[in-house]
Amino acid sequence: ELAHGGMGVVYRVRDPKLGRDVALKMMIGGAWSSEDAQARFLREAHLLAEFNHPGIVPIHDMGVVDGSPYYTMDLVQGEPLDLFAIHRKLTISQKLGVFLKVCEAVHYAHSKGVIHRDLKPGNILVTPNGHPVVLDFGIARSSDQAGATMTMTGAVIGTPSYMSPEQAKGLTKSIDIRTDVYALGVILYEMVAGTRPFEGEGVEDLRAQHLEQAPIRPDKVLKDVPDSVSELLVWLLSKKPKDR
Repeated sequence: ELAHGGMGVVYRVRDPKLGRDVALKMMIGGAWSSEDAQARFLREAHLLAEFNHPGIVPIHDMGVVDGSPYYTMDLVQGEPLDLFAIHRKLTISQKLGVFLKVCEAVHYAHSKGVIHRDLKPGNILVTPNGHPVVLDFGIARSSDQAGATMTMTGAVIGTPSYMSPEQAKGLTKSIDIRTDVYALGVILYEMVAGTRPFEGEGVEDLRAQHLEQAPIRPDKVLKDVPDSVSELLVWLLSKKPKDR
């Protein structure tokens, strides 16, 4: 087992057809899950199947076994973005270089009409040669109206520490690519400052900070953060989507 999330579990398996190890994601409790939950899981596989970008993990196969949906994908050898930056002791310039590659992958998904909605360091693995790969499109949403129907209005979707204000409010109809832009801002802030812009004591506290509190500019805390990076973060972490 490689990873375990709310929707599925990921295993390292041997693919006899390909003659190599791959990652296999299987839906948790697939046979007993609702039709909507199974549709979400399979939709992730269909989304990834349409992608062709070095920064997004490609898939090889998908299907259903004993009522449980699954799909296989490249096995990415690497570590989460935040740990990679710490263990490699990256400079600000190097961190920005890796971050730019993440942005390029997210932009590609946006160009295909897909909003990730759960960007965070744990969903971005960096290979030993410094190449980031974006994973886990399990709660991604198509930017067209058909995709919007997959989530009920008022549902809070995402990870609290990286959640945009519109996500925190449950305004699903207001979610667009700028929701991912906000999450990228949180990720960059964490990379350059060593801490997230908001550190709440619980989910409700975090939601309130994302909605109401302005983050401390990193250049006010750390001397090696350029003013331009702090200005960028102010823009990325704007409360209103129109300001991002």
